[in-house]
Amino acid sequence: MALRGHLASVKVESSALAFTDEATTTSDNLTFTITDSNKSVWAYGSDVVVKVNAGVVTTGFTLKPLIGQVVFDSDQTGNTITVSGDYVTLTTVANAKSFSFSGSADALDSTKFLDTNRVFESGLRTATAELGEWYTTADIFYDLLVNGSIKVVEYYVDATNVIRFYAFITQQQINAPVEGLIDQAISLQVTTDFNI
Repeated sequence: MALRGHLASVKVESSALAFTDEATTTSDNLTFTITDSNKSVWAYGSDVVVKVNAGVVTTGFTLKPLIGQVVFDSDQTGNTITVSGDYVTLTTVANAKSFSFSGSADALDSTKFLDTNRVFESGLRTATAELGEWYTTADIFYDLLVNGSIKVVEYYVDATNVIRFYAFITQQQINAPVEGLIDQAISLQVTTDFNI
């Protein structure tokens, strides 16, 4: 079933706040998710501290900061896992009117002698996004463009399906037609990671 565009929404990081020794939950003793879902989106570059039974660990795991997870390389049955760092709060872009997201991966040619067909492997991923909104004097994007900061952006296709990523603004274009309303187009470069 097709989804209706008017049900979509866009949110942008508004502030980062610290969290300390937050509890996590797991269903497989490998992937641990921060229990407080309000703190599940971690700030870009946040120094997340992982503790196993109150002792700091620095290896043997991978962080998934866009969904508040720590994924361990080995089973952690019986261990208590806590995390500390910075999480972000998100603000709805009230005047958003359009959004597009385009992801891609490099196609790496791994064809060998005597192969009868080309063989490719997936390489580095990248993505860009475009946001259209009605322009207001309370524009949050100008400051983000000027200082070049990397922020969390969320695009909700509907109430449950979200695309979340870290990005910085590469272009801001303001359009002021005589016969219409002033709007702007924001171009975003996704960096490091995205979660669909």
